[in-house]
Amino acid sequence: MKKINIFLSSSMTGELDKERGAVKGIFSKGSNLSTLFELQHIEKNASPKKIKDKYLELIGDCEIFLLIIDDELRV
Repeated sequence: MKKINIFLSSSMTGELDKERGAVKGIFSKGSNLSTLFELQHIEKNASPKKIKDKYLELIGDCEIFLLIIDDELRV
């Protein structure tokens, strides 16, 4: 069975590290969800490509886009 790809996105400036870690833990190897889902995030996919190009590639390959936002958005 093909796993469903999920792309995790959020601010990368540190304020959402706890939330990102919690999501990564839920989908980590050994969890029940890891048999059905493959979590993709930019830290997992080091690449010589420009970050924008790599993001777009990863998003294009995923069936689910999971965005974590804070209660205040920066402009």
